[in-house]
Amino acid sequence: MQTETLNQKQIIEASGGLLAGLLELWADASAVRFGSAVPVMLGNRRDNASPVSRGILTETVLTSKDGSLVMMIWCDPMELYYDKRIAESGYSGELITEISEMLRTGTVPGPEFDPVKHPDKIEWDGIARQIGRWLLRARGFKKLRNEDRHFHELESFLNLELMIPPLYALFDEAGYSWKSGEEKRMRDVLEGLRNMDEPSKRIDRVLNCIRLSFIYRYSAAAGIDSAEVKETVNSRFESFTELIEQITSMADNADMVSPEGNISFRKELVRKFRIPGNWSAVDEVATAAV
Repeated sequence: MQTETLNQKQIIEASGGLLAGLLELWADASAVRFGSAVPVMLGNRRDNASPVSRGILTETVLTSKDGSLVMMIWCDPMELYYDKRIAESGYSGELITEISEMLRTGTVPGPEFDPVKHPDKIEWDGIARQIGRWLLRARGFKKLRNEDRHFHELESFLNLELMIPPLYALFDEAGYSWKSGEEKRMRDVLEGLRNMDEPSKRIDRVLNCIRLSFIYRYSAAAGIDSAEVKETVNSRFESFTELIEQITSMADNADMVSPEGNISFRKELVRKFRIPGNWSAVDEVATAAV
């Protein structure tokens, strides 16, 4: 049976034109990288016969469709369900437990959360981040890969968090208003930190400080009072202050928005804080399916 998808024109229409600028930049960058512009499609991840990776919700891949290269955004209904529940009751430990149990048991939200049939329910900031990350890759940003697959989550964290500065710069270039979506994301992170104990492991402290450092840096632009961030740190993680300042100082002296500067900064963090595993820079576009 043919899997239903939204084509690029339908994505632009469904988003109310919000993604038009990003998709135009992607067309230009992919034409340079591949010789012709790579179209973008969106499908329901639960219809994907070969899920991208177990446990991950919405994810985007370059893949072959009908003999041509496409960017396929596999949007998971759970994302739509989660956004609805957040809107209803806000972020809470109970909600996280509910979502975790649904993921553990493979529960699929009802058909009203199918992103292809109900694109009006899609939270487009998340889709913009998916497109933006591949656009940065096409422009030469590399992944810092850990050769030990036991550190997959650590690898994902570093690459996602430390690509935030160039992603924001890209959004500004595309004329995409990212602030409201990032305010929601940052508040989710802060609420999560408020509900956890100070980690005992050094590496967990470093990772939380990386995250808090970038929230400090961009909270005001996203509409969050920096005093709220400081209150979270002082009430839950007072011992983090010096470490956050170290990471912030390193970022202040790094070129975070160029491919070379960003990967150098990630490597420096790995060295300075002895983040475990064997690390190497990988061009994900070069290794994508064609």
